[in-house]
Amino acid sequence: MHPLASRMKPPLIERGVRSGTRHRARTKVQLAAEECGGFDRPILAGPRYTTGSRIDPTEGDSKKSAALKSHKWYSELPPGEVVVFTDGSKGEKGLGYGYVIMQPGKDEPIAEGKGKLDDCGVVFDAEALGAWRGLERALQEATPGTKVTVCLDNTGVIWCLRGTASENSQWAFLAFQKAADTWHGTVSVKWAPGHMGIEPNEIADRLANLGTKASRDPDTRPTLAGVRSQVRKRLRGLRTNIWRAMEDKMSRRYKSWDLPYDTRHHPEELEVLTRPQLQRFLAIRTGHGDFAWYHRRYKHDEAELRCGCGRPKTPDHLVMCRQSRRSFGKWPWPGEGPRIRPQTRAEKKEYLRFLMGDPLAFKEFLEVTRFYADICPRGHT
Repeated sequence: MHPLASRMKPPLIERGVRSGTRHRARTKVQLAAEECGGFDRPILAGPRYTTGSRIDPTEGDSKKSAALKSHKWYSELPPGEVVVFTDGSKGEKGLGYGYVIMQPGKDEPIAEGKGKLDDCGVVFDAEALGAWRGLERALQEATPGTKVTVCLDNTGVIWCLRGTASENSQWAFLAFQKAADTWHGTVSVKWAPGHMGIEPNEIADRLANLGTKASRDPDTRPTLAGVRSQVRKRLRGLRTNIWRAMEDKMSRRYKSWDLPYDTRHHPEELEVLTRPQLQRFLAIRTGHGDFAWYHRRYKHDEAELRCGCGRPKTPDHLVMCRQSRRSFGKWPWPGEGPRIRPQTRAEKKEYLRFLMGDPLAFKEFLEVTRFYADICPRGHT
């Protein structure tokens, strides 16, 4: 177990029948600790400004243009300098990093290495750890004062190496920066676009792929981004299990909607709709909501059974209401076909089916027609 896990987990119960057991996890940090065994708390560190820390690593170049410049830059380096090419990778076996250390004028690498990360991480972590391991090894091989350049293709990692370390894999960034500072300012970081024919870069990429199957790096640990990714994955699994458990209990009306995506595995409406909009969406799909038949069935004597337009409230009324049809020119439209106003009831229901099958279009429709609870016109409640 990670040494910080005990600090993140809920405290032990000291008295009573449950003495010796832990309190129920209440915070996100405690839940994350239970999920992965703990991760390092970020260190409060001030911003870091070094030469080039405020400059875009790409300098506005395309990958093709940057690759040509990299070839030219490397070919013109003096023989005494050291260049480290690093990369990170994610494969079926997990995360890995790789690095190769080159010296201009020599065809064979000075050194190379690879390693595997904790499964509770992301590619960003592999890139960061690879950069640190590559520099660490290069400083062991080079003499003091030698100019060392670390090349990698992840611009986000470059920003953190040059400037302020991110909270994710913070320890690797801080270790890199500390080592670079002690090397008297002769360590620099450069962008080298991946998969563009830069041979040392390709070697680092192959080593990173091998690193996913190598022995685990002794200092690797769960990371903040990795924990977040694991929690999201777990939530998706829980959501799928809940949908499957409830499938037999769903009403026929709910199942009758033949939507173009599987709401059990990817309920897009939960991701894009606000609560008032989602309430309208689910009410239409289930038939349970502010509808005339629903109020009559449950004897809601004070309920308003008619819309402001004078027609009875029904699940499909939002595309039939005269008030919403005034903004027809702004309605979202399927495909690039001609915009033809639905006239018959069947055509209106077909348009509603399009809206229900595309939550983003449903959201746009409600916004342009103001047909939802929080800002709707009179009668659209």
